[in-house]
Amino acid sequence: AGGSMGATWVSGCLKPCSPRTPCASPVGWTPGGCFSGAAAGSSFGGVNFQPYVLSFHDLTYKIDDPVTKCRNAKTVLSFLSGFARPGTVTVIMSALAPDKGTLLRLLSGRITAGKIKGEILLNAKRADQQELKRISSIMEQTDTQTPSATVMEALRFSATLRLPRGYPEHQKEAVVQGVLDRLELRPLRHRLLGSLRPAQLKQISVGVELVANPSIFFAEEPTTG
Repeated sequence: AGGSMGATWVSGCLKPCSPRTPCASPVGWTPGGCFSGAAAGSSFGGVNFQPYVLSFHDLTYKIDDPVTKCRNAKTVLSFLSGFARPGTVTVIMSALAPDKGTLLRLLSGRITAGKIKGEILLNAKRADQQELKRISSIMEQTDTQTPSATVMEALRFSATLRLPRGYPEHQKEAVVQGVLDRLELRPLRHRLLGSLRPAQLKQISVGVELVANPSIFFAEEPTTG
């Protein structure tokens, strides 16, 4: 169960840290919890990316209370700390599914509402929301692919929109072909998305994010479906 993040994969296991079970972390022991793993897999189609160590410290997130209407009165996440290293897979586990998804969206720069405290670092430097969005991709729990598109069309469309404009077309196509092979989707490349099983659609959702060539890949509930 849980979300994940990374560049080929990511996840992270939030577990209590203590002097008896210290975090093997480049930022040292953090009483709030430890977070192992992050992104920096091999590139697709010869397109490289910058590996990052992701860390976060005393991360707290509050939103307006829908019942009392008090501003920033409801605490969703409280004083979370952790890290994720390049080239590793980390699994986040929590009893409450919304907590995991909220944390992933915070770390990927996708949340703009509410009040955020604490800091998120990339390679030990404080990162803003735009930088987090630029270097990461996130696959959310709900699949939102177009049923009338083929697998190949979905991957090419994502690559065209999300890879930098300066990339030549042959390089974008190489990224798409690399993702097809890495995820073993080539036999499905001409199938309509509406004809696929849930587990296959989950693979496509992963591929659609990976063709953006992210440094960090977050995946919410990657094993469901």
